[in-house]
Amino acid sequence: MRSARTSPDDALTVVKYREGQIISAVYFDGEKKLHHVKRFEVEPARDPVLFITEHPESKLELHSLVHAPRMHVRYDQRSAQKSDEQVEIAKFIGVKGVKAIGNRLSPFKVKELELLDPVFIPMTAELEERQQMLISEDEVGNLELPEEEDLEESPMARLKREQAALAPEPELHPDDPLIGKKPGKQIKLGLD
Repeated sequence: MRSARTSPDDALTVVKYREGQIISAVYFDGEKKLHHVKRFEVEPARDPVLFITEHPESKLELHSLVHAPRMHVRYDQRSAQKSDEQVEIAKFIGVKGVKAIGNRLSPFKVKELELLDPVFIPMTAELEERQQMLISEDEVGNLELPEEEDLEESPMARLKREQAALAPEPELHPDDPLIGKKPGKQIKLGLD
């Protein structure tokens, strides 16, 4: 019996939600006795979402959050003379809805599946900044580590602060109105 509640111990992978994240999954369909491959976009939900069939023998074989994961498929040689193959999941199936069954991996009996890429790529400050386009490609890898007291400053706030420091001060004329700015230029009248 499946419970409506899940515990953290049931989770295979825990990552921060990112809009547009694609999950690639390979599962065994207990009813059809075949493996299916599916790719779908993660959508926020209040309750757990089943994305494989509800048959008691259905099970998730492997999953990945990498953009274009690859897997090695080893077939059972007793049932068919099919040589092992490498499958690029993103080329095998496009992104569909979470409720879609997915594409059948093969009509042959699968002996073993192995994911050739990591399940996910750990987020680093460098990767996060590149994904959010806060820095140029030339600046990637040339970032200085933040000092202990600057750990609370966001990358965007730091970027704005650095840009403000590099921006030239506009030349002010003594007749320009000063609203919320520092005092204007001091001029010497020569009356002494």
